[in-house]
Amino acid sequence: MFDFLVLQIVCDALPLEYTDNFGSITKSDIVERLQSSSFQLATWVLVQDFSQEMPHLNAWTRLEIEEKLRLAADHLQCVQHIYTRFILVEVNIDITKRSIGNDGNKVYEYIDKKCGKYCWQNLQIMYLG
Repeated sequence: MFDFLVLQIVCDALPLEYTDNFGSITKSDIVERLQSSSFQLATWVLVQDFSQEMPHLNAWTRLEIEEKLRLAADHLQCVQHIYTRFILVEVNIDITKRSIGNDGNKVYEYIDKKCGKYCWQNLQIMYLG
């Protein structure tokens, strides 16, 4: 399905600066939402819908979804900035290229050596943590 696998890893060169909010949204607001029964039910409904395309999700019970959301709420940490790198697993090469997009946001690209240009196709990101 994918031509190659890319890992996104946290760059530990700079220390993390923890915070209790994202603008006007506080960490406690996020925790409260993750623990709310309405959010947990909505998540369960989405997982059930996605399981039509991804059958392995069908094995998750509603109680397991609720427990995963509670664990996320219990272990949530917010940081000011987080820097990540993209590593091409096959040859263990850092393929991160940072640039600033037209909207002022950072853009991450990689070079696909098969087509010799910057592209996003056939990129699978695996989150470690």
